[in-house]
Amino acid sequence: MNLFIKLHPKSLAWYISEKDFGVVQVSKSFKVSSGLFYKLIKGITDRHKDIVNVIIEKPYLRLNGDDRKRLARDIIHIQRLFGSLLSWLEYFFPAAEIIQLSARVARKSAYNTESISKDQQLSEIAVILPSVKQLDYCTIELFCIHDCLVLKRAYEQRSAR
Repeated sequence: MNLFIKLHPKSLAWYISEKDFGVVQVSKSFKVSSGLFYKLIKGITDRHKDIVNVIIEKPYLRLNGDDRKRLARDIIHIQRLFGSLLSWLEYFFPAAEIIQLSARVARKSAYNTESISKDQQLSEIAVILPSVKQLDYCTIELFCIHDCLVLKRAYEQRSAR
């Protein structure tokens, strides 16, 4: 069984199956977020002892914008959170292979293009995961779940080769 993870500055999304996926809010506090990651991954471990691969999207970090100081702080925060997440994954899934994919590589592999429209993302998630309509996710959270599905498709295509 595989676990797919997307870390966004405001949330963390995961996908295991059509019945086991979700999103949790990421805090500005490193300590709070790291504790949240611990609880989330422990809960996944309790439900699924057979995780063989963890496929995680590498965060895309860049300093574009006017407030470079704030952007730099945000990048450092995401890097620290990503490190914490990787540590908990290693702790709870010591035998699993942790595979990091960039969003660009995943989209290129899954769609043969580097970008897809927001409308396409939202319509795909509604078709692939119809139960998502009953959940109270905001648009950015839906995009994060969709990114997990893109990771899944890219991983499956890479494995098929």
